[in-house]
Amino acid sequence: MTRALQILGVSLLPLVFLGSLRSISPVEFSKLDPAVLSSPLSSPPIPGAVSHRSGGQKKSKPRDQIRKIGGQAIRNVEILEEGILEVKYKRGGKENTVPSDEVLSIEWKPVPDAFQRAALAEERQEYHLAANLYEDAASATNRAPLKTACEFRAAKALAFHALGNPSQADAAVSSLKAWIQKNPSHRNTPLGLKLLGDVLLLAQKPKEALAEFDKLDKLSNEKSLSPAWSARGTFGKARALVQMKDFQKARGAYLAASTSLSSLAKSGDPNIQALLVAAKVGEGECFIAEGRYKDARRFFSSLRTKASPLSLLAAAAQCGEAQALFEMGKTEKDKRLLRKAQVLFSEVSATDIHNSEATAKARFLLAKLILLFGKEGEGNDFGVRSTLLLEDVALGFPNSTWGMKAQAMLKKK
Repeated sequence: MTRALQILGVSLLPLVFLGSLRSISPVEFSKLDPAVLSSPLSSPPIPGAVSHRSGGQKKSKPRDQIRKIGGQAIRNVEILEEGILEVKYKRGGKENTVPSDEVLSIEWKPVPDAFQRAALAEERQEYHLAANLYEDAASATNRAPLKTACEFRAAKALAFHALGNPSQADAAVSSLKAWIQKNPSHRNTPLGLKLLGDVLLLAQKPKEALAEFDKLDKLSNEKSLSPAWSARGTFGKARALVQMKDFQKARGAYLAASTSLSSLAKSGDPNIQALLVAAKVGEGECFIAEGRYKDARRFFSSLRTKASPLSLLAAAAQCGEAQALFEMGKTEKDKRLLRKAQVLFSEVSATDIHNSEATAKARFLLAKLILLFGKEGEGNDFGVRSTLLLEDVALGFPNSTWGMKAQAMLKKK
C-alpha cells in the first residue's frame, strides 16, 4: 500500500486517519519447478497419493472426507455420487446421504499422484498445467465419482486459464460444455454453467452466454437450489445484456439480482455481499456505457449516501462516481472534473480496507489519468508512476477485470 500511495501524485496523509489501511501483497508463487510437477518419474512420493506408473490406480479402500459448511466433517467414507440435491456415500457398509447445499468441499483419498500435482499447479496459478494434470488423474482412476470430479477440475482450470488468456476461451468453452452434457445433475453443474457463461463472455459471445446464464437461473428454480444460484444467473444475464448493448434490460437484470441478493447478504457471506455490491455497481455502470455520465454520477452519489462508511459498497460507489467524473472530464476536456476524479480514486485506493475490486478499478483508472495529464500535469516521472500502479493492479488482482486490463496495458508498453 505504501508503494501505491507514493505513486498517486496527491497528498493522502489525512486519509490514514479514516480507517486502517491494508496493503496489497504480491502474488506469492511456489518455488517448485513446473517441469518437476509435470513429470511422474521425477516427483517425490506424496502422502495420500497413489502412483500410477504401472498404468492403473492401485486398489485401496476409499477414505474420503466430506467437509460441511458449518465446519463439521464426515470422515472415512466412500463417495458414491455427487448429485445436485444430495451427495451419496457409504461408511461401515451402510449408505447415507448429505444435502449437497450443505457440502463445502470433498477431500478424496486416495488419489492418483497427478491429482496432487494438479492442486499444486493451481496454487501456482499454472492453470493450463493443472488442467492437463487433472485429465491425467481422471485417466488414472477407476472410481467413477472421482473421475467425474477430476474432469470438472480440469474444465474449471481451463476456465481460469482463459481469464488471463482470453484467446484460449474456446478451449474452456468446449471442455465445460462437454462436462455439463455428461453431468446435467451433478453437485457442480450450477458452477459449471456459471463458468461457461463467464468464459463465453470472454469469447465475445454474449447471446450464447445469456442462454447459459438463463439455464442456471431455471435450473436453480426447478431444483429448488439456494436462491444464490438464481441470483448469479440473473447477474450473469445482466453482464451478457451489457455486452449486447441492451442497457435498459441489463439495468433491470442487475436490479433484480441485487433485490434477491439483499436478503441473502444478511447471512454475512462475503461472497454474496461482494456479488450484491457488483450488481448495484453494474446498474450504474450501464449509464456510463451508454455515455449518460451525469445520470451515472447522480446514481453513484445517491448510492454513496446510503452506504455505511468504509463499507464495501461505499468504496465501490465512490469509485463509480469518480469513473463518471473521469469520463465526463475526458469528453468535455475539463481538467477540473478530471482532478476531482483523481482525488476520489485516490481516497478509494487509500481507504478501501477490504482491498476489493474498487481498489483495483481506482488504481487502474488513476494510472490512465496520470498518462492523460502527462508530463505537464504530473511531472517528469508520470510514466514510471503510471506503470507502477498498473503493476500493482496486475499483481494484486490478476484474475479481476481490472487486473487483466492492467496486464494488457503493460504488454503494450
